[in-house]
Amino acid sequence: MRVLVLCGGADTGGQGIRIRTAFARFRPDWEVRSVTASRNYMDYEEDVFWSTNNDQIAALYEQADVIHVRNTFDVCRRFEKRRRPRKTKPVVIHHHGSMFRTDHAHLLRQSQQLGAVGLVSTLDLLRYAPDRLTWLPIPHDLDELAAIRQQAVRDPDKVIIHHSPTNRRVKDTDLFEQVGDALMEKYPQVECRVVERVPWQQNLALKAEADIVYDQLQLGWGNNALEAWAMGVPVVAGVKDPSVRAMMVRALGDLPIVEASPETLYEALEGLVLSADKRRADGERGLAYVRQYHDHQVVVPRLVEAYERAAA
Repeated sequence: MRVLVLCGGADTGGQGIRIRTAFARFRPDWEVRSVTASRNYMDYEEDVFWSTNNDQIAALYEQADVIHVRNTFDVCRRFEKRRRPRKTKPVVIHHHGSMFRTDHAHLLRQSQQLGAVGLVSTLDLLRYAPDRLTWLPIPHDLDELAAIRQQAVRDPDKVIIHHSPTNRRVKDTDLFEQVGDALMEKYPQVECRVVERVPWQQNLALKAEADIVYDQLQLGWGNNALEAWAMGVPVVAGVKDPSVRAMMVRALGDLPIVEASPETLYEALEGLVLSADKRRADGERGLAYVRQYHDHQVVVPRLVEAYERAAA
């Protein structure tokens, strides 16, 4: 089967290229291509970049058995207009966050009209239509991330807390900086880092030096946490909405994060600062979670099922 992962902007979370890489390794009998239309500071690897010449993209679209779009159907429509009156391509839509949270009713109506298969990257997004959406865990190459951790030069006399926000407001970065300043004043061995707007590979190298990663306090966890867990690093995070937390617990059992709220963030970080054993245990708990749900070889069969369902 041929699949085209089509993104009308930058590659959200690097997922398009990860999906292509995962299929190349674990299902080489499938042809999966990934197209992105723009670049940003994250500087993820690319398969096909959408330039002013659309001929290659149009050919890939026509050859594909299934189109995998990200966040919106708009990019798909550009090609379907050219193809009429031929039958619309089967489509999978993959929702990643903000756009779906703010406009889910409209996107769900569009999905129904097109007969699209709906995927979500994070568990909290299931609440909008649990009977019509499927959680597709973000795929990661755990071997690659473990190797980056092994190559990192770490200072045994320091406890480094790493935070790399893409949105300071959503991630409560200001609060983290206040808590971090208090921890560094009390514990000389603590170093709190806020890493912003650096390329993905550079951020990974800095994260690999860390002993603790702080992610966010509202929606649970995302790529930052998954990368940390793949390196065996514990993650402090929180889920603000009790109903969303309950849904996550039903799906996963124990949550892999070291849970915190704005009121308990200091205590959660301090507990990890003071105990290397706790850091090790919570890091291993996170690693077990990503192995179970996010490893390339685990995610590929779930994508195969979604693509086959769309094609059918």
